[in-house]
Amino acid sequence: MRREINAIVIACLTVVTWGAILPGALGQEVTPKKHDNAEARTLIASAEQAAAKIAEKKKKVDALEDVARLKADAGDYEGARLIARALGTNESKSKILREMALQQILGGDVATGIQTIAGIAAVEDKMVAYGEIIDELIEENKSDVASEVLGHAIDIKLPDDTTVGVPLLVLGRAFAKIGKPEAASKLASLIEAKGTPWDDLVATILAMAKAYNHNMAGARAKYAEIHIPLFKGLALESIAGAQRKFGDKTGAAATYKQWIDLVQKALISDTKVLLDIAEAQRRNGDTADFQATLALALAAVRKKEDEDLINLIAARQADAGDVESALTTLATLKKDSSQAIGKKSIAYTKAKTGDVPGALATAPVDADAYTQTEVLLGTAKGILESLKPVAKP
Repeated sequence: MRREINAIVIACLTVVTWGAILPGALGQEVTPKKHDNAEARTLIASAEQAAAKIAEKKKKVDALEDVARLKADAGDYEGARLIARALGTNESKSKILREMALQQILGGDVATGIQTIAGIAAVEDKMVAYGEIIDELIEENKSDVASEVLGHAIDIKLPDDTTVGVPLLVLGRAFAKIGKPEAASKLASLIEAKGTPWDDLVATILAMAKAYNHNMAGARAKYAEIHIPLFKGLALESIAGAQRKFGDKTGAAATYKQWIDLVQKALISDTKVLLDIAEAQRRNGDTADFQATLALALAAVRKKEDEDLINLIAARQADAGDVESALTTLATLKKDSSQAIGKKSIAYTKAKTGDVPGALATAPVDADAYTQTEVLLGTAKGILESLKPVAKP
């Protein structure tokens, strides 16, 4: 098994054609190979080697952060810590520790996960970590564990700096989604005591809490008190999410469209917001709306020729299983080296369904180090995802 794995990785990292080394290339019948954690770890190690060769500093740092997070996902916490130390910045360390804590908690070791979060330096990063971990636990139908984590999160000392509004909203949304409106309300009360500059933040958290407490009228009333477009959008996201949770998919679809109208009328130029809406629509089962919102996003980025956003759109298409559309979107970019993030998602989608050779072949044989790294990571992530038990509804 190890030799077969190494052959695949070496072929990806050296300029060798896939057909020369993959089983079945000469027409012989192939027995499907079962993939495992060891294979994923081997691919991650190869991705780390490829990342070391990336010339552009930001891409190299981003790639190594992704390597570390995936090492944590595969259970290699020491390897993840080594990369965090090597990168040195609090920002990189926070992202890596957040993933480590999530995997430790998902694995049943809540105490160690909480200790890992304690190692995050900035309080705003701690809030995001708690919020995102609680969100993930809810998605995995681990509400009891999420409640346990919430007990630690609610004790965070709130900062006086109003620029940490979004991290507070991430935390408040998690409190609301877990079905603990009293926790979200307590957070809102603590924030409200700080004075007028926090009013929009308080109204947004209360709108979230009321929505997930199945009080849509109350949520809409609080929404009307919000003035900042970004916060209004986050409130609508929670209202739609709560509608979906309580079975009102039609209402959720209408709220997502209201969110799109807000983005367009408020001239919020961040196309990533449209991509977030599209993903929410996909989760709601609104395939036509998902495609329409992606088309809006694609039209906006084509005018600016923004490589990063075009890659993100392709990634959304690939994540939805539409590999052909993702490839078509990436084809608008002239250089293969500018398609790495989109190709990572394509590799992930293929590997998740068992097509590991096809996933690795997403990278051309002469791919640059960044594309090699991303495709290897996408493939490894797909393998790891395929090994996870399906969450019970």
